Amino acid sequence: MTRLGESVARASELLAQDLSSDTTVERLLTETGSRRYLDLTDLSAVEQAELIAGRAVNVLPSAEKLAEEIESVRAQGRGLKVKLGIDPTGADVHLGHTVPMIVLSRFQRMGHDVTLLIGDITAKIGDPSGRAAG
Repeated sequence: MTRLGESVARASELLAQDLSSDTTVERLLTETGSRRYLDLTDLSAVEQAELIAGRAVNVLPSAEKLAEEIESVRAQGRGLKVKLGIDPTGADVHLGHTVPMIVLSRFQRMGHDVTLLIGDITAKIGDPSGRAAG
């Protein structure tokens, strides 16, 4: 069983107990909170793709293709290159951007190469494409 599977099993056991006890609730919160730092490199390519897909509305082209790509790069002895770019001057930069950052964190804990890009040149010179103009 993977470390993630063990953590889920422990949390399930705690949930089956009487949650009126402060100690049980504290242990459950500790168990679920510790998952944020859990090493996920022991998950298979299919399990990794399922973990990402289970938290996403859509995986394009598909979760199966993601699993195939993970397996392919693993065979080469490396991880996927996953990138997220954010324009800090955009009017729609908000707390919702943390969701893809959480997914990036999962990819990183799975052993993949993650890059978070926060625009700097565009932020300094503005939008050169003219799309921002009226």
